[in-house]
Amino acid sequence: MMEKVQQVSQLLRDLRAMESCQYAIGVRIRFANPTLVYHSYPMAWIEEYDRLGLRFQDPTVRWGMTTTGIIRWSELVAQDAAGVFTRAADHGLRYGLGVSVGAPESRTLGFFARSDRELDASETAQASRLITGLHETTEGLELESQQTLHALRILNDTASA
Repeated sequence: MMEKVQQVSQLLRDLRAMESCQYAIGVRIRFANPTLVYHSYPMAWIEEYDRLGLRFQDPTVRWGMTTTGIIRWSELVAQDAAGVFTRAADHGLRYGLGVSVGAPESRTLGFFARSDRELDASETAQASRLITGLHETTEGLELESQQTLHALRILNDTASA
C-alpha cells in the first residue's frame, strides 16, 4: 500500500532531521536478515563492516537480537572483543546507542551515532519513537506486494541523498 510507503518515508525524513546524528536500521529482521535496511553511516564504514563480517561480532547487534529496549554503546564496550566500536570511531561514529523493538521472530533494530557527544535524553526518546514507528508501520510487511517492498527499499536511496 502506498500509504505504508508514505508513512515510512515520513519517518525517514524525521530521522534525517536528527541533527548531527547518523543511523543504521534493520526493519523486521527474520532469520538474521532485515527485510528493509536504512542508513546514513559513511559508506566507507558500511563497506568495512560488511567486508569484515562485523555484524556477527557487533555487541549492539547481539544485544538487540536478544533484548528489547535502549542501550548505549558505552555500556557494551566490555563485550566488544572485535573492536567494532573503535573501528566505528575511526569513521566518526564515536558515541552511539541501540534501540531494539518487536518480537524475536520479527525484530527491528536501530543504531544511532554522533561524533561529538552521547545522544541526549531528547534524541534518545526521538530515536526510540522513530524505531517503534518504523516497526509498527511495517506490521504485515511479509504480505506486501513486490512493488510495495521495492518502493520501501528504494527509500534508503532517497534518504541518503
